[in-house]
Amino acid sequence: KVEAVIGNDSHARNLRILAYCLKARSDEERHQLILDELGMSLDSLDVFSDLVSSSIDYAEARSNDDFMPGQKEKAPVSPLLNVSKLRSIKDTVERIKAVQSWKASGVSQN
Repeated sequence: KVEAVIGNDSHARNLRILAYCLKARSDEERHQLILDELGMSLDSLDVFSDLVSSSIDYAEARSNDDFMPGQKEKAPVSPLLNVSKLRSIKDTVERIKAVQSWKASGVSQN
């Protein structure tokens, strides 16, 4: 379903990856998904990391919105925009970037 709605360019790919990461059952599954989709490309990882950061900012901003007049309760932005899960995705991306940067530097770990 996601592919049919979003499209095939790099922005669409990142949105698709984010959607799959949000639906993943574990951090390990998210980690593998990100590696499979973005691999060793630091540029792609940076762009994806920026998308996740923007999603966190949006979710936090929306969660702090005032009540709308006439509303008894504040409705959540989306059940998918779970800030703690987004932060976990961001942390995973940053760990992958660190490993890839280390590998790209060519410096021996010994």
